[in-house]
Amino acid sequence: EGNLDVADEIVGNSSLESGDKNGGPTYTSEGAKAMVAGVRTLLSNVKRELHSMHAEGEYVAINSTLSGIHSGSWGPIPYPPTGEQITISGLAVFQFENGLIVDEPWSNWNLSGRAQQNAAAIVCRQVAAACVRKYVSDVWNGANPESADALLAPDVRQTNPWSEGVEPGADGLRSAIERIHADKPGFVLEPTVHTNHDSGETVFWTWSAKNVGGQADGIAMTRFENGRIVEDRICS
Repeated sequence: EGNLDVADEIVGNSSLESGDKNGGPTYTSEGAKAMVAGVRTLLSNVKRELHSMHAEGEYVAINSTLSGIHSGSWGPIPYPPTGEQITISGLAVFQFENGLIVDEPWSNWNLSGRAQQNAAAIVCRQVAAACVRKYVSDVWNGANPESADALLAPDVRQTNPWSEGVEPGADGLRSAIERIHADKPGFVLEPTVHTNHDSGETVFWTWSAKNVGGQADGIAMTRFENGRIVEDRICS
């Protein structure tokens, strides 16, 4: 519900050995509020659905799903909004002292069957994949060409079957796209993004093209830095 002040009532300041290297508090109410605020900046209509819970001693394990619409940017996930649904599921273990949460010593999240402990990295994969789909839809297929300003770095390095003779960078990529649409009316690039194999910053995808005078398909790699595309290689 976004009531961040509840954290002051249920989260204690941890100085456990599993904390930072200086032995200071690492799991705090302020830290929990900052993390939740960041997630709610990144995702609108965010919801964490609790599926099951198990308590033993000072530990409580939960199985939950986090979902929302990618509508903003947040520190470790700086990509421009895509409007896509983001969903991850996983397990988390919380540790209690004197009735307060003092640590989250273990978590394991899943994306398409691939487990990883870092939830932010998994969300980053989904968001990066969504950005590639938006890039193809808006920029390559012309749904919203202005999106190029938010998606592309000015000096993006680009290689594709239609870029011969154009200048480098974002302007050259725009020229290549304009040329293929002028030469082949109805041109459509259809991507299949492989989220299981990307690292968040680098996304691999396969593609097929329609209305190019025959069958055209291949593989592609799109690399991001600070949420913008700095390298795009489309190979037939």
